[in-house]
Amino acid sequence: MKKICVKKICGILLTLCLVLAMIPAAAVTAHAGTVASGKCSDEVTWVLSDDGTLTFSGTGAIPDMMWWEKQLLLGQSETVRRVIVNEGITEVEQMAFRMLVNCTTLTIPASVTSIGKNLFNYGSLQKYIVSANNRFYSSDGSGVLYDKEKTSLLAYPIAGPAKYAVPEGVEWISGFKDCTRLTSLTLPGTLQVIGDDCFNGCTGLSSLEIPSGLSQIGTRAFYHCTALRSIRIPALVWGIGYEVFMDCTALTGIWVDKDNEYYASDKQGVLFNKDMTTLYAYPGSGPSSYEVPATVTMIDSNAFYRCGKLKAINFPGNAPEISGDAFTGVTATACYPGGDETWTEEMRVNYGGTLTWKVFAAGSWQKNSVGWWYRNWDGSYPANCWQEIDGKWYHFDKDGYMQTGWLKDGGYWFYLTANGDMVTGWRLISGKWYWFNSGGGMVTGWKLIDGKWYWFTSNGDMVTGWKQLSGKWYYFTGNGDMVTGWKQISGTKYYFTGNGDMVTGWRQINEKWYYFNSGGAMQYSKWIGDYYLKADGSMAVDEWIGEYYVGPDGKWVPGAKRPQGDTVWWTPNGEVYHTHRDCVSLKRSSEILSGTIEEALSHGKSRLCNICANMG
Repeated sequence: MKKICVKKICGILLTLCLVLAMIPAAAVTAHAGTVASGKCSDEVTWVLSDDGTLTFSGTGAIPDMMWWEKQLLLGQSETVRRVIVNEGITEVEQMAFRMLVNCTTLTIPASVTSIGKNLFNYGSLQKYIVSANNRFYSSDGSGVLYDKEKTSLLAYPIAGPAKYAVPEGVEWISGFKDCTRLTSLTLPGTLQVIGDDCFNGCTGLSSLEIPSGLSQIGTRAFYHCTALRSIRIPALVWGIGYEVFMDCTALTGIWVDKDNEYYASDKQGVLFNKDMTTLYAYPGSGPSSYEVPATVTMIDSNAFYRCGKLKAINFPGNAPEISGDAFTGVTATACYPGGDETWTEEMRVNYGGTLTWKVFAAGSWQKNSVGWWYRNWDGSYPANCWQEIDGKWYHFDKDGYMQTGWLKDGGYWFYLTANGDMVTGWRLISGKWYWFNSGGGMVTGWKLIDGKWYWFTSNGDMVTGWKQLSGKWYYFTGNGDMVTGWKQISGTKYYFTGNGDMVTGWRQINEKWYYFNSGGAMQYSKWIGDYYLKADGSMAVDEWIGEYYVGPDGKWVPGAKRPQGDTVWWTPNGEVYHTHRDCVSLKRSSEILSGTIEEALSHGKSRLCNICANMG
């Protein structure tokens, strides 16, 4: 075997290093598996590796993909499995990766200060991964994108978890657009704003409980949520954007809290402004026929969009202003009042749908051998539902007959008169008083009515007389109103706090002390320990009770003796009398009067001098 010269080997290695140093970096990268590369801008380059990693490097912004997607030829965009943004990039503009349908992760470095909306219009993204050192953004374990403080949820991965709970502390959410796999979402009590397009296209979301603190819902926030069945708007919501519930084809009702000051809904779940002059949205799966309230003067854009079940609509009042696309996708008969000059031919058009106009025929009551029923203006009749007729509410059974008497519906009790109309307010039924709220529901428990408190049993009947509630005693007058303050009952005096509960034990009332026994009865003309209660029940202070003296604090003073002969002294001014003629305070007076205690009291002297009391 020939020996190899060490010097020769070193020379070969040195030559090889020099050759490699002369090869461009791009050539080395290509040799390592580069499929394609290019530029997004003068400052930003990209490289696609054969393992599906798309890497962006440089400084500045990654623009909207429309500016660079054509560089990914022959379907290469579909091969991208992950995107890595290198340190130095400061901005990712909206829709930057919109054609990367198979990308599963996006890695964002610390240098990024701005991220646009809708980075992925559709696809397979499962996670946003944000550097822990980024000062503006963060992500959680589920790959959801937040601001740094986690008060705003900015983007949910399109292929993220089917179930997710937004953590407490988040106040603003957006970025669930086209998350079709999302089926269950829990919102935090801290949430205040649902942003524009937030749930646009979330076709798997069938229900969503909105927290009571929410204040705003953005434009098209629930657009094309085709599985959403029902939604409730809390009392504090003051802003609802345009076309929020457009194309929600399964929606049966939009229910607004009755205490909301800006919005309202009717019994069909139709969304209005508070005074019901503007109709904003009809539920996509609402009733097949509907009568627009006569108060309506405006019907909003796409208010009835694709409400396919709607087949008949009636306008009983003057012609409202109707948006040109209000009935898009609707084929129905539309009725208007004949002789109303506001319903001109120009008003009787399609409004984006197919409307057949005819003169309104008023509904009417009908009676047969079974009972009363109502024929609607469109020839149908109400069944198993409520219906407002001439300003009064009626309920019809499953066969369409008007009901009377007690009715339980939706967990609430209602009362219908012999004429069928729903009762509200006070009602005497079978010798007992009941109160029904403005919606007709029977009230139980505590209720404030016209500034007075009442209590109703679980059966709804009003309580009078004594009632123990949660361990405290209350008294209700014959009219049912709760008593507060002093009350004489069956010859005995009681005192009730401002909350209505009966007082026991010692109680200071208007600067006087009183004592009430365990049954609440005021005690009088007797000793309670070292204290004496006078005939009016008030505790005696600074006076003689027979041979006993009670001090300014009302407590008996042992050893105090009444003066011999019951002679006391006093001056024309002041409120005290003296049992000792040589009391130092008398020496300063030029005029001194004397007599019995009774005479001193008649001169306005109400208490014993403190000095004399201490002298015994």
